[in-house]
Amino acid sequence: MTELPDNILDLPQYQVLGCKSTDDEMHFEVDVPDPIACEECGVQGEFVRFGKRDVPYRDLPIHGKRVTLWVGAPQKSENKAR
Repeated sequence: MTELPDNILDLPQYQVLGCKSTDDEMHFEVDVPDPIACEECGVQGEFVRFGKRDVPYRDLPIHGKRVTLWVGAPQKSENKAR
């Protein structure tokens, strides 16, 4: 991984875990904070975690190189009483 400034992406709530740079691309591994509530229904604190999956997002170029953010998106489901 390449050594870069801590806040090169200017995403204060996200943590950059690593960066890989080639001649024409830059790939950033990014970790997101856990959500406080369900984004769909608003239920708070009733999540069951079952891993993360890397989701690629394209961003604007940096130094003329294509940028991909690999975001470790948590896979969760709500633990609702039935």
